[in-house]
Amino acid sequence: MKSYYIESINLWIIQVNGILDRQQKDALRDVWHKQIGVTDKVVVLDETIAPLEVISGKLTWMQRRLLKRLIGLID
Repeated sequence: MKSYYIESINLWIIQVNGILDRQQKDALRDVWHKQIGVTDKVVVLDETIAPLEVISGKLTWMQRRLLKRLIGLID
């Protein structure tokens, strides 16, 4: 399992090796919210989603837009 934080949009992405059902994703998201407690959004990705690269530095307008679309598809 890996986690990434995108500071500019206050988002945690949790990447899990394996396939999770909806209940497992929700449980992991809830635990993460309780542990971190300061984020607006937590997204859980498993092997059913294509791998992501770490986004470093400030995001461009287009990167933010693309990321928001991706998050919308996952949730």
